[in-house]
Amino acid sequence: REEVVKPLQVPTQQSPRQHFSHGVVYDLPADAAGPYLEALTASVRSLRANSPTTPVALVTHAGNRDRARFDAVAKLFDRVVVQDADPFVSWQLPGLLASPWQRSLFLNHDVEVCDDLQHLFEWLDTYDVAI
Repeated sequence: REEVVKPLQVPTQQSPRQHFSHGVVYDLPADAAGPYLEALTASVRSLRANSPTTPVALVTHAGNRDRARFDAVAKLFDRVVVQDADPFVSWQLPGLLASPWQRSLFLNHDVEVCDDLQHLFEWLDTYDVAI
């Protein structure tokens, strides 16, 4: 079965970071609610504060229930990808596969970024996967 990836109809700010070939990817499940969105917001803000040149994408699934809060969170990202998700498939794997970047660093919603992450992408010049 082929994944359907559709652009989200949420206006995002144009950023020079949108033209990068690498970036950070967060995944947001369709049933994400208050505490999850708060942790995601804190993580993205720590990324922006400590690695301001790193582009950030959000991969999410059609049917987010808390639309007003989702719209506020979506504005923190350079790119937002909405995909139709099979509820019986792990939501992280499709999120990784839908990354808009050629080289991606996947972060969980509760990660606090404490330093610049740009040097991590250099590992992907030599290795296919860095864990």
